Amino acid sequence: MFTDKKLHILITSTSSNGVKELRISKTLTRIISSLVIMFFIASGVIGYMYFNRELDRKRLNELEIANSKLHSNMKSLIGYIDTLQSDLKQLEETDKAVRKLENLEPIDEDVRKMGVGGRQFLDSTFHDYDSEVFSTHNELLKKIGAFERRLKFEKSSYQEVEKYVEVKNTIYEHTPSIRPCGGFTTAGYGYRVNPFTRKREFHYGLDLAARLGSAVYSSANGTVREIGYDDNYGKYVYIYHGYGYSTFYGHLQDVTVSRGDSVTKYQIIGTVGSTGISTGSHLHYEVRFYGRSKNPVYYLDRDKSTVTVSKNLIS
Repeated sequence: MFTDKKLHILITSTSSNGVKELRISKTLTRIISSLVIMFFIASGVIGYMYFNRELDRKRLNELEIANSKLHSNMKSLIGYIDTLQSDLKQLEETDKAVRKLENLEPIDEDVRKMGVGGRQFLDSTFHDYDSEVFSTHNELLKKIGAFERRLKFEKSSYQEVEKYVEVKNTIYEHTPSIRPCGGFTTAGYGYRVNPFTRKREFHYGLDLAARLGSAVYSSANGTVREIGYDDNYGKYVYIYHGYGYSTFYGHLQDVTVSRGDSVTKYQIIGTVGSTGISTGSHLHYEVRFYGRSKNPVYYLDRDKSTVTVSKNLIS
């Protein structure tokens, strides 16, 4: 018959009791061993769970701090965007002033607001995480969107003004606007009695008396179209400036440019003379606009503010 083996444990003592023997069955030994192993396993699991719990708690604390910083930063960004909106408002006022100064069509205030209609969509990123952060986040996105629209609009307006000023400056440089020579006016634009024929006739230019050989300047940027000699006006130069303008310079002593030359405002094109039919050294100066003569008096010291720019040139 099978008999269960036992574990013998001898316990010795320095007392008079001598040696004691403890007998434990093999089954009980296995049970105790299992309990010890389970204890260590349970201790390990509990330790692991405790460690993870502490780790999660630390991470949660870090997330809470990060969340607080995120919310604070978004609030700061909202305040910063409000500051940018204020700066943008100043740019709008400058734009208005420039448009008024340049006689440009003003922009309606309702248009400047760049409003949007329809259903407003919300970003759901923080919807299930934190209601306050969710609300602040969408407020920030809303302000950014509004700022971007207004900034884009102001950029477009600025480009229009910039193009207008650029075109205006170009037109002004090609518009007769300075005195072509020094001296005094001896005969104006309009009807007069011809000093040679004694007949009443129309004088299409301006006679400027000046010292013989003094400089004659181009009154605007342009291209020399003609150089020649006329029985009445003697040596002359005809310059086409573009934008409808052209000028004529007669009774010259010398010509210092050639046909086809590009000239600029204040560039010397010749000298005052008395060639052709003339009673003394002077310059006969004409201004024409699309072929029709204009009174040169209005172009001797012409200000840039008098220049007009048609819409088709800036569109």
